Amino acid sequence: MKLIRQVLSDIRKEIGWIIFFGVLMSAVIITFISVTTNYRRTAERNRYISSFTDNNVMLTYIYDTEYKVDKEEVPVSSGEKEDFYEYLSEVFSEDGNAGNYFSMGSGVGDKDLGFDNIYVLLGTYADRTPYKRDRSEQISFAVSYDLKDTVGETITIEDREFPLHVAPENMSIYHPMTYISNERGRLDNTLFVFTRDVDLLREVFPSNNYWDLFKKELYFYRFILDDPTEDDLVRVKKVVSENIGGYLSTQSIFDRIKSVEEVGVRTHSQYLILYISAIVILLVSMFLNIYKILTRKTTEYATHYLFGATDSFIYARMLLFAFSYNIIPLVLGVYTVIKESRFKTVPGYSIALLTAGFAVMLFSVTGAAYRRFHGNFEKGLRRE
Repeated sequence: MKLIRQVLSDIRKEIGWIIFFGVLMSAVIITFISVTTNYRRTAERNRYISSFTDNNVMLTYIYDTEYKVDKEEVPVSSGEKEDFYEYLSEVFSEDGNAGNYFSMGSGVGDKDLGFDNIYVLLGTYADRTPYKRDRSEQISFAVSYDLKDTVGETITIEDREFPLHVAPENMSIYHPMTYISNERGRLDNTLFVFTRDVDLLREVFPSNNYWDLFKKELYFYRFILDDPTEDDLVRVKKVVSENIGGYLSTQSIFDRIKSVEEVGVRTHSQYLILYISAIVILLVSMFLNIYKILTRKTTEYATHYLFGATDSFIYARMLLFAFSYNIIPLVLGVYTVIKESRFKTVPGYSIALLTAGFAVMLFSVTGAAYRRFHGNFEKGLRRE
């Protein structure tokens, strides 16, 4: 009880600074959590961009020929019209170089499969997410991580059973026009369908019940080509013009990076460096502030020490006082992490990291202040 009374007395003398420090430190911690979240998001986008550049991906966009482009830009059909589905079968295959993904909402056609979202990752996109599909399976079904308890179960589609896998917690889908991550539960209760074989996809989901999968334009929503030749580009433009009636424009991933991605990522990285530098300076300043306050109370501690207080008592008094200085930011920091971890913007283990960081800081600062107090006290005795 005596120790508690001493600590409470110390707190009352510094209550104004404790509140001011607590508010300031809380702002620093919340900013740090935000910066960490942005860094993780930027790092993830960079990994995707590297995957696109390594494969020299060509992006495509479909425009209405009547309003968006000049008629002269539309490729003139020459020779026999190419069969649309034969083209899809060739480019969306194990040996094909096309990729696409699309969302089917909560169901496909007239069927409701019981999920909030259904994403089909077709062709090269089947291998362009954090989920590592089993290559022995020509078509794979995986549920979002929040449904991980279903591992080992199966999914039945048109009287056919397929193993049901679980996508990783960091599941995300990237396209330079759209980045879909699992932050704030955007991909919860979701079914992912992975396949490189468009014919198998249409066989598993027949047109009589899953008519959505037979809309021609669906296959070109996010259509990309890996390392295409000039003939590949001419051919896909001809197929789109003849079968969908639009003009397909192409843009290399390198041109896209120059125009948009590179500037955005570089600017974001510069802000991150600025924020992190400011946070480090603030944290060091705040720790030094606690150290100075503890050393400023050396006379009071020495008096207490002379009247019989033990080393452990003095150390405990200093440690509890330093803890009280940080109780406000610690509570707000833990609350913020708990809230954000529910939204999946920070990993769940961040609470342990935050608590461990505070513990290391408290023991380090208190230990340094105590050693200085003890050294000064012994010097004073030697002078006597």
